[in-house]
Parts: sequence; structure tokens; C-alpha cells
Amino acid sequence: DMAADLPLGPPNWGLPLHLSRGDYRWQMAVPADGILPFDGAYPALIQWLTPLHPTQALPDAGVRLKELTITHPHAAALSAALPLTDARLLIVQGPQAALSATFQTPQGLRSLP
Repeated sequence: DMAADLPLGPPNWGLPLHLSRGDYRWQMAVPADGILPFDGAYPALIQWLTPLHPTQALPDAGVRLKELTITHPHAAALSAALPLTDARLLIVQGPQAALSATFQTPQGLRSLP
């Protein structure tokens, strides 16, 4: 529930905005300046308003997320503000905000960037 979850995040997480494309309808928290907290490293809050979800329309290509790393100069504060328990998520100290991900694919491990 967007109304219940929005106060759990940083104060500048955004205000709910209703969006749609084709048969999909969702609500998304959008910050006034368009930049998510922690220099864009904090995740967007999205609530799907229809039973149809975009992932249901995609064929399974056998790709699975192995690890998502968020690097940020204020890693401890980001970690405290983002109470996720997924072992695939790593928040590490670094000079600037950055995201990287490793995926298991049918052709082996692949990383972005």
C-alpha cells in the first residue's frame, strides 16, 4: 500500500503519481526534483494497480539476479534507510553513487556495468 509504505522511506522519497501505459496502471512516488534520495541510489516505490504485471508478458530467458551492489559515500546511512533483507543486495562505501549487478544467464555469469 503506497500510503502505508511512503512514510517508511526518506522524507524526500516523493509524492504518489498515477501513471499508465496500455493495460498497465501503477502509482509511483516521484520526488519534486525528479531525483531519488541518496543521489538516485535509493529505489523507487511503485505499486501496481492492475492484476496484470509487465513481467507476466515477458518470456523467461533464464536470467536471474545474483547480486545488486549499491555504492555510495554514505553507505551506512543508506543501509539504515533501506531495511531490506535480501542477501543479493550489498550496500558498500565508495566515492560516488553507483549501481552494479551480476546475473546468472544460460551463457554464464554476466555483470553490469
